[in-house]
Amino acid sequence: MSIARAIAWVAALLACLIPAAMGATAELEIFTRQGCPHCEDAREFVAELERERADLRVIWREVDRDERALAELERLSREAGIDAPGVPTFRIGRALVLGFESADTTGARIRALLDAAGREAPQAAPPDEIETGLF
Repeated sequence: MSIARAIAWVAALLACLIPAAMGATAELEIFTRQGCPHCEDAREFVAELERERADLRVIWREVDRDERALAELERLSREAGIDAPGVPTFRIGRALVLGFESADTTGARIRALLDAAGREAPQAAPPDEIETGLF
């Protein structure tokens, strides 16, 4: 085995192992504010979701305490064509879900988006192949 092939094999193997070792393959970003009853309901739902999905990484963004979080929510909302941003807002990949009604309604939509995001995650090349953008 040539040195270049051995390096390519090790790089591909590490690309397979590192995401699994880190544990998080799905990401859920949630914009909330203190005192919002829908945000509290969303927190309960997300706590349940975290217990079910060990691969889930949750990022809480408090728009009433963090100006950058508010600016990011406003930017994402504008890009999505939402005139009046609100909380809670969930971001899964490029999708935004505004508001939270219940685990059966909004929660089902969030679960479906997380499942779809997991299926769309890029797969690492098998150890005997390497994909590059050079050729």
